[in-house]
Amino acid sequence: MNSSLSGGANTDKGGFNLKHGTFISNLDSTNKNQSLSPSKDSSNIVKSSTKVIENLHNQIDNLTNTNLGLTTQNQELLKQITLLNEQIAKLNRINDMNRNEINSKDLKIKQLDKQINQYKFEIDKNEKEYELLRSEFITNSHVFQEENSNLKNEIHEIKQSFKNLVKNDKIEDLLNEYEQRFTSMESSLKDSKYKLINEMSELKMENSINIESLQQMYQSANDLLAEFETKNEEKREYLKSRVPFHEKEIDNLTDRQNYINETLLKLESNNHRNTEIRRRQNRRSIYDNSTSHYIKRNSKFYGTSMESPKQSPNQSGNGKFTSLQEKRKSFFAQESSDTSIGLGIRRNDGSLPGLSSTQRKISSGLPGLKRTGSLRR
Repeated sequence: MNSSLSGGANTDKGGFNLKHGTFISNLDSTNKNQSLSPSKDSSNIVKSSTKVIENLHNQIDNLTNTNLGLTTQNQELLKQITLLNEQIAKLNRINDMNRNEINSKDLKIKQLDKQINQYKFEIDKNEKEYELLRSEFITNSHVFQEENSNLKNEIHEIKQSFKNLVKNDKIEDLLNEYEQRFTSMESSLKDSKYKLINEMSELKMENSINIESLQQMYQSANDLLAEFETKNEEKREYLKSRVPFHEKEIDNLTDRQNYINETLLKLESNNHRNTEIRRRQNRRSIYDNSTSHYIKRNSKFYGTSMESPKQSPNQSGNGKFTSLQEKRKSFFAQESSDTSIGLGIRRNDGSLPGLSSTQRKISSGLPGLKRTGSLRR
């Protein structure tokens, strides 16, 4: 490639060699000289013709060499032209591919812009909804804290009343007294046995008393032991007879405690249900009262018409709920003569099942137990 370029450096733009041009000019000058001086010798003509022939041969050789160089240079240029055409075709293909890719990326950018605008709209909407829910949560949290504090106070009162009832009951005192008596009797029997055994051993060692007296003493000791055992058996039977009565009283107390726990659980579940219903109604009223142009009825964004929810009978005219005391009055409004205590059992006196008349009088005076008859089945 470099040789062809160096060989073609002596040519002009038309491919004409400079040496060839000088040769032609020399020929023209010699011909003119010959025409001007026809009177020279023939020897000079021969010499000049040989020189001209030699010059012509040299020029022919130079021309052939330059022709060969030009042909090779032409072939190399053709090869370069074909390579350049192929490269141009490749570059055109790459350009088309890049253009298509740029167009597809432009479409993607437009789609992403649309998505970004949609996301911005949704973010604004979610922020508004978040603020509404936050305000609703704050109001509901205050109400829940008040109700929770009231329920805790009621539970504390019930626990205190239960503890006082257990303390006032004489079951534990009787059981402790019987246990002390039983242990004292057992210790006295053991002491008497040890004393008799020691006395018998002392008598045997001394051999001062005859066998009959020893037998009498042994018999008396056996009689004493029999009396102690009979008394012990009587007291055991008495304790056994008293144990079922105390067990019944303990079972009644446990039933009362379980019943109190069930009522508290029902109260908490009803409270949670009321708060959920109130939250849904507030949310629906918020969506209906919104004035945004994106949330109109029959809007294209939602596709369906939104109907305003009907207000529940628990709401006032302004859409607000009643106070906690009014809800409790409505919840415990059935404290009348005929009340249900759950599990399909009805009582007319409002007392707990499985209690005696005295225990019913005591339980009726406890705080928080008057509501047990007003639970809904």
